[in-house]
Amino acid sequence: MNNEKVSILLSIYKPNKVFLKKQLRSLNSQTYENLELIVWNDCPNERVDTDIFESEITNFPCKIYDEHVNLGYIKAFEKLVTLANGEYICFCDQDDIWENSKIEECISALKAEDATVAVCDQSIIDENDTVTLESVRNSSKLSSKTWKTDDDITARALFICYSPGMSMHARKSDVERCIPFVDETAHDRQLMAFLSAMGKAVFVEKPLIRYRRYGANETGTLNGVDSKKEYYLKRCNNTELLRRFGELFPDRKDIDALKYCNEVRMSGNPFKLIKCKDMIPDLFKYEFLLAFCPDFVFKILSKLLFKR
Repeated sequence: MNNEKVSILLSIYKPNKVFLKKQLRSLNSQTYENLELIVWNDCPNERVDTDIFESEITNFPCKIYDEHVNLGYIKAFEKLVTLANGEYICFCDQDDIWENSKIEECISALKAEDATVAVCDQSIIDENDTVTLESVRNSSKLSSKTWKTDDDITARALFICYSPGMSMHARKSDVERCIPFVDETAHDRQLMAFLSAMGKAVFVEKPLIRYRRYGANETGTLNGVDSKKEYYLKRCNNTELLRRFGELFPDRKDIDALKYCNEVRMSGNPFKLIKCKDMIPDLFKYEFLLAFCPDFVFKILSKLLFKR
């Protein structure tokens, strides 16, 4: 089969070797026939165990960059984009498991829909590989989880992640337009917003990734946030992201409305927030109620949800 090359981009940082081996085996078992794996080691003090990659990746080339530099995961994936040789790109975490047809089905959907980004559903597994959730999509009522292929998601995707990075597939030329990434928010949120604005986002309604969620890698809205002030600063400040969005898409008619929504979220004003509810449907009720929540109650909730 004469497929265009797909570059799998993997950034690692002190990976659990058992989980990493399972991830690599699932990559090596992909049914798509023209692949390469590009690896960036983001831990300068710990060398890559190349034996793991040599033993697990046998069906396509694997290039490892061990440059003794810590870029942080956002800039690490940005660097990986520049190192990719494929016409298409997909992003990879270090501890998930991909179903064998994941790349093939998503690239096929990208082409069939003439889309700029294709993503897929995920199941959730724990540290023992036990499936704790069969489908993220089917278990949620959030618009960021249940959107459909023809939905216009761009504005909403600027404020909340509409797809985790490891489920995304796109042409390298389109992803290159999105870099450099800004530092204030994860690369996957930036990519989903920017790529959907360039054209069309397609959703493959099959859980083609077993997404590993357990204590050591849990993230969430309140993770690392100890006060309402920190929440508004760390979770609501998308100033640089919107600046970058405006540079890429200067003809968007909703730029001013997006900036207004950003300012209102950072201010914590619940009554002005009402005007923004259509842009932040998944966040509106939470942030409206948050405005009336005493800070000491917020701190207790934060500690209960994320014990450190």
